[in-house]
Amino acid sequence: MTPVHVAAGDILIDQGAPITELHFPLSGTLSNLVLFSDGRAAETACIGCEGVSGLAAFLADAPCTWQVSVQIPGQIIRVPVAPLRALAEADDALMKRLILLSHDYQAQAAQTAACNILHSATQRLSRWLLLAIDRAGSDEVPVTQADLGVALGVRRSTVSDVLHEIKASGAVRLGRRRVHVLQRARLEHLVCECYGRDKDRSRDLGLVG
Repeated sequence: MTPVHVAAGDILIDQGAPITELHFPLSGTLSNLVLFSDGRAAETACIGCEGVSGLAAFLADAPCTWQVSVQIPGQIIRVPVAPLRALAEADDALMKRLILLSHDYQAQAAQTAACNILHSATQRLSRWLLLAIDRAGSDEVPVTQADLGVALGVRRSTVSDVLHEIKASGAVRLGRRRVHVLQRARLEHLVCECYGRDKDRSRDLGLVG
């Protein structure tokens, strides 16, 4: 187990690559991104101190079909695959925990897909910010408008409009390359029901408090 500081944008696992190590965030967050041949990308899940990167591919012993990159900088624990796999195979409690986490990420990805189709950019950005601060353990999110555009699959101009709408509600303060959540309750008022489903599911699975 090796502690490592990672910066925003660092790529931990390439799309299509075999899993050689897993990463357990202690702070900050990781992002699962699906990359396309035209250069675009879409985020499917956010991973914080509750979880681990590349988990479904690790459990399946298959190449990772998405990219894992650092969304919010912080500290991670890097663990090589072979000893962790041996430990999980010998420890039923650990294996159950990993399977529950994998289920939670798959459910988050499914909820994201539905949310992207049915809900407004304001609702989706509010959900993204709430998930980010929950998993990073901080009300300040170091992120650019370009990063948010990738996460939501929208133009940067749309992100700018939505951020200023959310700012006008008093929920956030905007800084250079960062968003500070001031009034969580106001952000929760703007968000769609997807955030509540994410939060309730992770809590019911015993993954978060």
